[in-house]
Amino acid sequence: MPALLRAWPWLLALCLAWPAYAAHPPELRWQLWEDPLGGRDSMVAWQSEHFRPLSPSRLNPGFSASVFWLRSQLHNPAPTAQHYWLALDNPRLEDVQLSVRQRGDDGPGIARVAGWRYPMSWREVSANVVVFPVEIPAGTTVEFMLRVESRSAVSLTGALWHPLEFREQETEHQQLQALMLGMLCSVAMYALIQGLVRHDTVFTLFSLWLFSFVLHTMVFMGHGYRYFWPQGGPEVVRLTGVMGAMTAMLFMLLSMSFLHFKQTLPQWMYRQAWALAGILLALILWMGLGDYRMASSALSLAMLLGNVTWLLPVALACIRRVPNARLFGLSVLVFWLAGIQWQLVLLGMLPPPSMLNSAMLWLYNISLAVTLLIGVTSRSMQLQRDHERTQRILLEIQSRQQSQLERAVVDRTRELRNALIAAEAANLAKNDFLARVSHDLRTPLTAIMGYADMIQAAGRADAPRGGIIRRSANHLLALIDDLIDYARGASQGDTLHPTPIYLHALIDAVAAEAETLASKQSNRFIVDVRNLPGIVSVDAKRLQQILQNLLANAAKFTHNGAIRLTVRSSQPKPGFVKIKFNVSDTGPGIALEDQARIFQPFERLPSAGRSPGLGLGLAIAAQWAERMNARITVRSRPGHGTTFVLSLTVPLAREDELPSHRLVDNHNVLSHLDGQGRALLIAEDNADIRDMLSAELESHGFQVVSCADGQQAIEHILHRRLPLPDLILTDLQMPRADGLAVLASAREHAPWLPVLLLSATPPGEDSGFDASLLKPVSIAQLLHTLGQLLGLHASDSARPPVAELHAPCPPAEYLVGLAPLIDMGAISDLADWADQFAHQHPDWQAFADQVRQYADHADLGQLRALVQRCQQRE
Repeated sequence: MPALLRAWPWLLALCLAWPAYAAHPPELRWQLWEDPLGGRDSMVAWQSEHFRPLSPSRLNPGFSASVFWLRSQLHNPAPTAQHYWLALDNPRLEDVQLSVRQRGDDGPGIARVAGWRYPMSWREVSANVVVFPVEIPAGTTVEFMLRVESRSAVSLTGALWHPLEFREQETEHQQLQALMLGMLCSVAMYALIQGLVRHDTVFTLFSLWLFSFVLHTMVFMGHGYRYFWPQGGPEVVRLTGVMGAMTAMLFMLLSMSFLHFKQTLPQWMYRQAWALAGILLALILWMGLGDYRMASSALSLAMLLGNVTWLLPVALACIRRVPNARLFGLSVLVFWLAGIQWQLVLLGMLPPPSMLNSAMLWLYNISLAVTLLIGVTSRSMQLQRDHERTQRILLEIQSRQQSQLERAVVDRTRELRNALIAAEAANLAKNDFLARVSHDLRTPLTAIMGYADMIQAAGRADAPRGGIIRRSANHLLALIDDLIDYARGASQGDTLHPTPIYLHALIDAVAAEAETLASKQSNRFIVDVRNLPGIVSVDAKRLQQILQNLLANAAKFTHNGAIRLTVRSSQPKPGFVKIKFNVSDTGPGIALEDQARIFQPFERLPSAGRSPGLGLGLAIAAQWAERMNARITVRSRPGHGTTFVLSLTVPLAREDELPSHRLVDNHNVLSHLDGQGRALLIAEDNADIRDMLSAELESHGFQVVSCADGQQAIEHILHRRLPLPDLILTDLQMPRADGLAVLASAREHAPWLPVLLLSATPPGEDSGFDASLLKPVSIAQLLHTLGQLLGLHASDSARPPVAELHAPCPPAEYLVGLAPLIDMGAISDLADWADQFAHQHPDWQAFADQVRQYADHADLGQLRALVQRCQQRE
């Protein structure tokens, strides 16, 4: 107890002294040895006699290749061990090594390493700057040896810190830094949005510069190494310089764009600005790939020179009253002053500020953020004013242009109205001319077609010649109609009329016409048809017109050669068929450069020579093919012939979908075949066709037995109690039993019995039928074929007499124009006249019906007598 009483004054003194120790760490007195050669270890440094006291002028050697050794010692008089953190202010040091030993110890001491060359995990204290924990035992003296080497600028300031005080200072420092960087990022984001929305280059460069400045600051202060690149290495050091050079170059571009250097500066100064930007770009490459220490030193000199000379263009911009030049200079003045200070520090001309106690630096940064925000706001307001002024100017210009446009529209409307009136008058005249020309051309053709039907239906040996005349007349009539339609601009022919048709019958009709055309110039005509459906839905008139034009073109330019029509089909999807018509010839061919011209109207190639034609055939074919969603292509080489390919996709159809079932050209048949006493057996599964054939043949005196399918026909042939017919007419495809089965049964039980095939598809070459006709069947062809198979002859006297109606006669003025039609034998025009007369004069319907009946039977004598009787009564 007495000993405790004697010791308490010492304990009280120690307690009073402890806060002083804790609050004020001792100050280290460093000695410096600059080793320009390097390569020496700590033992050599401990024994070196080259150490000199570290003066303030030697704290910042700048960019140096030397190795710096710092030596100091610290005595702990306290009875307990003291714990401190030795912190160096420069966070960018690349290699720092600390050796610690007690005084009197001759060894190298305990060595520890830090710096950007090494991973962050090797450090005992995680911080932006280099920090070594130091323990000084009680009553001892500890010696410190620091080895510093770096390619970046070297600064040797450092101090001892209590750990808690260091963390407090570091937290305060980082909070201020986060505040400053956050403000700069906000300004940069606002500028970026303004640049994107307004498409403004200045705002965009401004935002890029601020973002680059923030990133460079984070790397410069050690955040990049601590948080994003903790593995360390030389790349971290290079990144600092590269980011600094990029920030400087973006600031240079921003100044040039904002202050309009090209307009405000002399030409030589403007070129120097671009030269400085080029130097910065070269330094970026040098720092990234070459000697970093030399490149960084050159960068600091270039940036110092740029900062000093930057005042001149800003002053010129202010003198020439460039918008916002003064505000721009004021907003970056703080940045400019801080930039000059930092370049002098990096070059070793000024002592470095403490990274943990740099209130003035943060004041600069906050002032920079505020002034930049003011500058950005002013720039935004200026752009808004410019936009409003531009809008006012545009509205004024638009108002003037609208007034001019309204006056022009009024004048143009008046001119167009007058032109429209003139065009309508011209169109009426053209239509009247075309109507008269059409009538004058079509009227004689009607007589030709009527007499051709008389020859064809007479049942004589030269009946096929009548068919040739009729087909040629039909072709000529179609050409006349096409010429008139094309002259009218196809205004009346735009609409297609697809209906179910017999495809083989259409191809046969086209082939018959083409064979005649081909033979005129000693050409062989070949038809190759395979795998075609029987019935499709298509505009038969226009498809036939396209094929005839292609074949006529081939026949026109081919001599003593061959013309081939090849037809193939495929089914791209259910319910549709794709048909390809290939028209090839062995003619002279078409050059490649001429192939695009041949489809133009009235286009004739030089090789056409004196060939007849107006050059409309291929143009009309291409026109209708396009409307049918088809495509015509051409393949040709001079001297190797030509091939036209028509590709057409059409829907499939059934026979019961045919719009009407009739015998073609029935109203033009002028002769009658006497079928009295002859029996015919018809096998047809389509009821409409079966009834039509029965009615037509019964009108010629035949006795007709109808069967709904092939099986019924076979049963009729096999039935012993029923008489056999004189001839069998059968379809090919029927349910239960087809036409071939009917033929086989007839050949087995009545081989003398003739069998006539009526089908939508042609039979095979060795089918065995006595004759075959393709649907739709022409009455002239049917009667002619029946006459040949049964040995019958046509006779006008055998025709059933036309009943005398004795209809009342209309006034004579209504009959003007009827007598000339009778004299020309225009049967079709007479039927049209009767229909039109009944429509215009319903009171004389009976007279119109009598004229139509005589016209249907081609009884020109009765028509002439009727007209004479009416004229005599007047």
